[in-house]
Amino acid sequence: MKELLQLMGLFLKISILCPGGGATMMPLLVNDLCEKRGWFTMEEIAEGYALAQSLPGPIAANTAVYFGEKRMGLKGAAAAAIGAIIPAVVSIVVIFRILDAFYLETIISWALAGVKSASVALICHSAYMMIKTSIRKPADIVLFAGLICLMLFLDVSAYICVVIAAFVGAAAFAVGRVRGGDR
Repeated sequence: MKELLQLMGLFLKISILCPGGGATMMPLLVNDLCEKRGWFTMEEIAEGYALAQSLPGPIAANTAVYFGEKRMGLKGAAAAAIGAIIPAVVSIVVIFRILDAFYLETIISWALAGVKSASVALICHSAYMMIKTSIRKPADIVLFAGLICLMLFLDVSAYICVVIAAFVGAAAFAVGRVRGGDR
């Protein structure tokens, strides 16, 4: 029971400190799950985070469910999900009541501007950490660069890029299996 509450508290803290949602939580996941507790390796965090991003639903909740389940099964998934969702529900209710009472041209708008800047910095840090742990082989670099080019220069939908990456990854795995080695 103590570890379930610890898991819930951990994702409650991460959710409170990550105003941008899932994309901003990577540094805290690494700090709390990998470095402080040693529950997961950096590679496991990168894989779990990538999986959480690819599933329907909020990334923060998906991430919490994934790591909670990996750590403590279904009870862990539920505890982590509750911890991750509570701040969003409370924030939405409280903030919208406050915004209804005050006009946005107050200190709140300045505070939100600061939070946006922090969110962008956290997203950039998350991207750096994902690249560092996920892009290791020449094929990974080529796929990454190709997908970036498709999205930035040809305006290909991110959804299509995810499907392309899945097919390329599956094909590389199949070729590696046929050759009897790793991709």
